[in-house]
Amino acid sequence: MEPVVDRALTLFRGRLVRHPRAALFRRLTRAVVPFAVVAGVAAYFDVTWLAAGAGILAVLGVPLGIDRYRSLGHGYDGERVSVRSGSLSRSQATVERSAVIGWSWTQTLFQRRSSLASLQVTVGAGAGGYTAQDAAFDDSVGFAARITPEMVRPFLEEAPGTGNAPPQ
Repeated sequence: MEPVVDRALTLFRGRLVRHPRAALFRRLTRAVVPFAVVAGVAAYFDVTWLAAGAGILAVLGVPLGIDRYRSLGHGYDGERVSVRSGSLSRSQATVERSAVIGWSWTQTLFQRRSSLASLQVTVGAGAGGYTAQDAAFDDSVGFAARITPEMVRPFLEEAPGTGNAPPQ
């Protein structure tokens, strides 16, 4: 029983890959812009108390957005895959490589313009999957290909005219 418990409680020992600056811009936009818009509209209509309150929340959104960006990350230590996100409620999910049963990428229009994607590590138990939000799209494909090349390789194609084969 002890080896099973020891294995289950082993910590992730790798480094998390930092997400690109475009992810910081998205975090700041989400944390600041809605309150700044409310403050502007309230100021236009001379609702001082609402403009002041929304302005304060917009200013407080800056450190919140920065903290949310700093908490983003994903990594692989040779045995375990880990995904981290959040700020006020930060979470880090770690699963063994053998538990990974698939990958899925999603992109919004704004993520696509910034070459970002949300990469979901699909597992057969627990939450069903864990998402690395706003990762660099090309890097996330390479990340998945390093962990489970047998799953990802059939979906990769050679870049036209480069002679470059997919990552191994």
